[in-house]
Amino acid sequence: MGNYTAVDVERLLALKPDLVVVWDDGTPKSLIERLQRFGLPLFHSHPRKLDDIPAEIETLGGVLGTQKIATTAARILRAQLAALRRTFNHPPHPKVFYQIWNSPLITVGRDQFISQAIRLCGGRNLFADLSHPAPTVNIETVVRRNPDVILLGGNREKQRLWLKAWQQWPQVTAVRRHWIYPMPADLLQRPGPRLIAGTAILCHALEKTRAQMQPHLRPSSKQ
Repeated sequence: MGNYTAVDVERLLALKPDLVVVWDDGTPKSLIERLQRFGLPLFHSHPRKLDDIPAEIETLGGVLGTQKIATTAARILRAQLAALRRTFNHPPHPKVFYQIWNSPLITVGRDQFISQAIRLCGGRNLFADLSHPAPTVNIETVVRRNPDVILLGGNREKQRLWLKAWQQWPQVTAVRRHWIYPMPADLLQRPGPRLIAGTAILCHALEKTRAQMQPHLRPSSKQ
C-alpha cells in the first residue's frame, strides 16, 4: 500500500478493507481526510506514553473482535514495562544523548517515546529541557552538556560512521570512556509494541554504564 505518509488509495479501495489504522502523529491530515471522504472505516492510533501502547492494543482488539488475544498481549507488555522499571530505574542516573540523525544533528525532546524509555531505564535525557519531539541541536551544545552515554539510532552503516565521527570529541565523557552504544532503531523509533523490547535493550546499555560509573557503590566481594 505504501507507507504511513503515502498510500496508494486506489489500490487500497480495490481491496475493500474492513479497517484502516492511521497514525495521527505521522499520517498527513490530507491523507486521513481523503480516506474519510471515501467512507473507509478508520482506527486512529495516537499513543502518547509507553503505557498507552498496551492500552491501545486492547482497544484495537475490541474493534477487531479479538479481545481475548489483545488482552493477553497487553498484559504481557504491561508486565514487561513494570519489570523494567523495577530493575533499572535506580541511581546513578547517567546523562544520555540519543542521536537520531547526524546532519543535521537530531535528538529527542522531553516527552518523546525514546526520552520516556531513557527515563524509565534510570537515565537523564540530555535535552529533556526541549519540548519538540525531535529537535535539531548543534554539536557544541552536546559537547558542553557532556553526556555520559551516547546512543546511536540509524542503521548499522550509519552507526559505524557516527561512531567514527564522535572520536573527534575525546573531551566528552561518553567518547572518552567508550560509552557509545548502537541501538535498534527499528524497535525504538516506532511507537508500537516493539518499542518495549527496544527499551529493554536501552536499559541494559545504561546498566552496563552504571556498573562502570561508580564501581565503589557495588557490594564488595570481600564482605
